[in-house]
Amino acid sequence: MSSEPPRFDTPPEMVPINGQNPYWPYVAGARQVMFTGNQAQMLVVEGRTRKRQQAGLEREMAKGTFSHKFPTDAVVLAVIPRFTSVKYGEKFAINPLDIVIFEDYKTKRLDVLELSKFHVMHQHYGFQFQFNDDMYHRLLTEKNPRFQAGDIVASSPAVTPDGDYMYGLETNVCYISDPAGTEDGVKYSESYAKRIRSDGFETRVFSFGKNHYPINWNGTPDEYKPLPDVGDLIAGNGLIAAGRPYDSKWDAVYMTKSKLLRPVYGMDTPIYGLPHAKVVDIRVLHNDRVKNPRLPEEMTRQFRKYHEADQRFYAELIRTCLFRKGNQMSDDVDLSPRLWAMLFEAISRAGEKLVDEGLWPREKRDLLRIAKNYRGEKLDEYRIELVYQYKTAIGEGPKVTDIHGSKGVGSSVVPDDDMPIDDFGNRADVVIYSNSAVNRLNTGRQHEHVVGAAGRDIIKRIRSSYGLPKMGPIADSEVRRAVLNQDFHALSMKNFAYLMGFYALVSPKMFQVLSRGDIIPKGRHLSHLIQIIHDGTEPYGLYLQLPSNWTARASMDKVIREIKNGPYMPDMSPITYRDLAGIMVRTKEANLIGPNYYLALEKTATDWSGQSSSKLGPFGTPSKLTNADKYSSPGRQTVTKTTGESEARNEAHAMGAMALAYIMDLNNNPVAHKQSCITILTHDTPTNIESVVDREQFPLGNHRPLQYTIHQLICSGKNISRA
Repeated sequence: MSSEPPRFDTPPEMVPINGQNPYWPYVAGARQVMFTGNQAQMLVVEGRTRKRQQAGLEREMAKGTFSHKFPTDAVVLAVIPRFTSVKYGEKFAINPLDIVIFEDYKTKRLDVLELSKFHVMHQHYGFQFQFNDDMYHRLLTEKNPRFQAGDIVASSPAVTPDGDYMYGLETNVCYISDPAGTEDGVKYSESYAKRIRSDGFETRVFSFGKNHYPINWNGTPDEYKPLPDVGDLIAGNGLIAAGRPYDSKWDAVYMTKSKLLRPVYGMDTPIYGLPHAKVVDIRVLHNDRVKNPRLPEEMTRQFRKYHEADQRFYAELIRTCLFRKGNQMSDDVDLSPRLWAMLFEAISRAGEKLVDEGLWPREKRDLLRIAKNYRGEKLDEYRIELVYQYKTAIGEGPKVTDIHGSKGVGSSVVPDDDMPIDDFGNRADVVIYSNSAVNRLNTGRQHEHVVGAAGRDIIKRIRSSYGLPKMGPIADSEVRRAVLNQDFHALSMKNFAYLMGFYALVSPKMFQVLSRGDIIPKGRHLSHLIQIIHDGTEPYGLYLQLPSNWTARASMDKVIREIKNGPYMPDMSPITYRDLAGIMVRTKEANLIGPNYYLALEKTATDWSGQSSSKLGPFGTPSKLTNADKYSSPGRQTVTKTTGESEARNEAHAMGAMALAYIMDLNNNPVAHKQSCITILTHDTPTNIESVVDREQFPLGNHRPLQYTIHQLICSGKNISRA
């Protein structure tokens, strides 16, 4: 009877999402669940790389990423850009959208494919699509090109042309005791902090007309420009635009050319965004049914440019779908529900243009005039949606995780030269607390660490044997000349056997595949050796196939022991780094710097609050942030919550109930709150006040949440009193 454990070759569709971690048996269930949740928050990072140790699920996940692809076999009828710059004379630096009108080759139904230049499903983060140049060129240049179902015009930049999924980046990690690692902290190098940046996209929506007119914030005395144009950068103070209220008493003063160039703080309604971010899209909706419009024509010239560009876009859509045979509307057109929905929007936006072009009778123009509402409210004269793009900030705050559920918060960013480095030139990108793997019961990260470092150093040793540089790019011709040189034939055979021995130990699947003659024909077995040497430009190790079930047939503890006690032991030495005192220190014991695959998460700590006193609602309690206030200041106008249920228990235990009651009363008692503000503003030494509230005059026990509770108790026949 064989002692070999049974095989578990599970189909990819039956493997859970944590199956992309080859070391999952060595990760606690709670950490695996955490990693599953983290994947819904991961970002497409700037420095993304292929995963070196793959379980096989990565390519399956790549198939489900967001992309622009044809749903059926299609014949393209038209490609309509939202913004054009040549035909109509406007200057638009960016065209954010093309729509492709196509005919289903089998059913002859018309449908639409929207080719947006960027993708955003999150309130802040997204990515720019990576277009297939050949397909996009065919769309723009060929007449009625044909495409097959599944043809991808644009995809996520995290997906490689050969279908690999780069959802994170290989990261050199050093596990040491460092103050930066306290409470799940992570220390980054400056270069790594740049590599984990992502694209952010945010939208600002505002209106002008009824109550406010736009100031000339982005213009000159000779050009009225309330907004930054598409392709422009937002001003250094973050101000996008500002609306000034109508006031007949002061309009003669505040509507002069010089006064319109600058905001009047405390009077104007500002709209803020991220300083120096790039504007990538502007949509302007004009409500032509407003009675007695108040905005002067000069102020609306920029708005009308974008509104008219959208009108042309929607009019072209209508002509393509409904007027395919000239000026006569087609009665037998078969449109998809998605295209019908887009046409209804087009008619509401460009109905008047149909009349002007003679495509709709003037006596029936009222049928095209649709009331423009938003959430039941009539729209103002001009409604603007502005989208800008930026790179996430570099600094403390961003969250990262590995594939083992080791989520951490960036606690410090230091120069690369201050990060740990060993005697072999391996420098850490990230520093993490040394005992975290044991504390979190996810020792699989240590296994990945050792296997990855061993693969890295195998490449270095093989390169060195030929006299090639250990790290960095090498010309393919130079690698081939070294490996295939007859003088080095015996050496190459030895190196290949050395490599295969490692595969047999850590990746039996790869060993089996590479041992087959039909995969590596006789005389060409060294091509794989050439490939891995040439690929070793990044010092992160070999590409390894580690199916999610591979650990069922091998004990990782045994594998790690054989690596550490055999010819595949990764290079280790004492490490040197700069400590908190600013002194370069060297450890007594050897430490391993090796790769782990890391993901950047959506928590990047970009918002800040600068409020000295709580903003109160109508009931005298701290108010929530309203949509009107949300972007009217560079920072948030609400205070950060500091005392929740759990915090209150801890604070009461640490400093006593009376001290906690004092703090909560200042926030929730409107009278005490007002008095504290008055005391600070009028005191001779506002930074040195013994007590901001006289408790004899304003006793404790009168804050609003407490009064609500007492009121409810009294209504039910109960009351409370102090013992």
